[in-house]
Parts: sequence; structure tokens; C-alpha cells
Amino acid sequence: MTKGHFISKQAEKKLKEKGFKLKDIEERFQNKINQLRKRKYVDEKQPWSEDPTKMKRKIGRLVTLKQSNFPFKMFVLQEVFLEGEKEPEIRLGYYIVSPKTLIEKGKLRLVWGQYNPNIPKEDFIELVRMARKEGIIK
Repeated sequence: MTKGHFISKQAEKKLKEKGFKLKDIEERFQNKINQLRKRKYVDEKQPWSEDPTKMKRKIGRLVTLKQSNFPFKMFVLQEVFLEGEKEPEIRLGYYIVSPKTLIEKGKLRLVWGQYNPNIPKEDFIELVRMARKEGIIK
């Protein structure tokens, strides 16, 4: 058993202790996908300014993929447009089940990953393939 599988087993155990099933996570991810498809804009902080202000960016098409070896994480690849720009940038991130909320409050909550998205090579290839199929990447 690899370390990743061990962590997954520990997370699965914690979910069962709190009365949740993997099916509950899948439903949460599906609800999140539906919400993302309805959103027209995303707020992002400008890290380069002294007073970080939020910048509203238009969202284009998106694809999502649940991590193959860790069912508590879902990757999101989407188009985002800077104001006045015609060519989109690619935004790559992930949603993950919040272990803190699960442990401390016993609730199942998805949070936007705030760190670099580590992704298995095969999942990355699949995500890019999906993005090509959607026309996000040529």
C-alpha cells in the first residue's frame, strides 16, 4: 500500500465514522459542477498589488475530473478572461473535501484548493484530452 492509498483509507475511515459514504462525496462534486457551469464570473485576488483587491474575471468553458487514486479531490480546468481580452487564460485548480470541517464539525464541505494542484500524470493527460474535446485547448 502506497502512502497515497494509506491517506485515502484514513480519510475513508473518518468519513464512515461521521456517517458519510463515498456516494455523498460524489453528490457534492456533482452539485459543485452544476454550480460552476452556472457561474459567469470568478473573483480572484491580485497578488501583485500592495492592497490585494479582488478582480472579477469572466468564466468560459470548463472540464472537471475526479482524481483517480484519491476520491476526495476534483480537478477543474477552465477558461478565464481578463477584462477586454479576447483570448482566455487557463485556470487549473481543484476542490477537495475539507478535512478540518469533517473532523471538527462532522460536516462534508468542499473547498477550493489554495495550493499547487498535484495531479497524477494519467489524470493530467485525461484532463487535457477532455479540454481539447471541449475546444478549450486546440
